[in-house]
Amino acid sequence: MGSAEDDYRRVRLQRPWRGREVVPGQFIRVHVADQFDYFAVTNFRGSDTHFDLLVSGGRLSAQSLRQSQVSEQFEVTGPEGRGYPEPLADGYLLVAGGSGVASLLPVVEWSVTHGVPCRLLYLDRGPRMLGSGQLSAVTSPSVSITIWDTASQGRPGYVLSLVGEAELTRAWVCACGPRGLLTNITCALLSRGLGPGDLHLNS
Repeated sequence: MGSAEDDYRRVRLQRPWRGREVVPGQFIRVHVADQFDYFAVTNFRGSDTHFDLLVSGGRLSAQSLRQSQVSEQFEVTGPEGRGYPEPLADGYLLVAGGSGVASLLPVVEWSVTHGVPCRLLYLDRGPRMLGSGQLSAVTSPSVSITIWDTASQGRPGYVLSLVGEAELTRAWVCACGPRGLLTNITCALLSRGLGPGDLHLNS
């Protein structure tokens, strides 16, 4: 079992004014005192009115968010970043490791909203996984989700074998997670004659 600091907490920040929706993969900065942390915005729908965040351990701003109560106020800048690219013919192939799933959740939501094919592989330690919550609630026929518990199943030697390889040239491969996971995926694509331009990494 992980410590409380290893667990995720969902936090919703209301935007004081309506703005444009977040592009999936964008992030915000939350400031506390003279420090700030970056957080991926995990919602696409409704992101013009609020930011949903997935918060684990971290520095002062992350700790403050984890301990926050309703009506507390935070200084926020953003959204920032270009986000993930437009889907290819077969949509998206997403690979998330640990808290990297926060960056890819809005891609799943965007795909559901627009009926775009999307396959997500999510690897994490069982006690802190999101499989029983937000991900398990996705029922769209265009979206397929595979959850891999690294605590009980170990770390796969070849990550992409868990989702099949037919989509690799017809779907955007987007990945976010620990450096070892991203290296695993990059090497697998290179061994199949695909280059960095076929992969969108967010670390």
